[in-house]
Amino acid sequence: MSAGGEREGRGGAGLDQVARAAILELLGAGRADASISTEAAARAAAAEGEDWRRALPAVKRAALALAGEGSVVILRHGRPVDPPVLRGVVRLGRGPSFPATS
Repeated sequence: MSAGGEREGRGGAGLDQVARAAILELLGAGRADASISTEAAARAAAAEGEDWRRALPAVKRAALALAGEGSVVILRHGRPVDPPVLRGVVRLGRGPSFPATS
């Protein structure tokens, strides 16, 4: 079974955890004021050889959960938007409760 199949076998919750980790890792690797695209997070969360678009719904669910915790802020045109509104082109930035990096 391929890595993509293994992730699918874990169900949506497994991919949601992978997406969550990918978002936090990408945001943690950049400058504090940098943002990432949901596409970049989906590409990082997708298994090797898997179409990244299949990971996009999990990235959006993870982004909404992280925004609810205050770890991530959802941006449109560089401005924060209401977290329940995750439509169209958005970027993700560090929120006020983003985990401290050492």
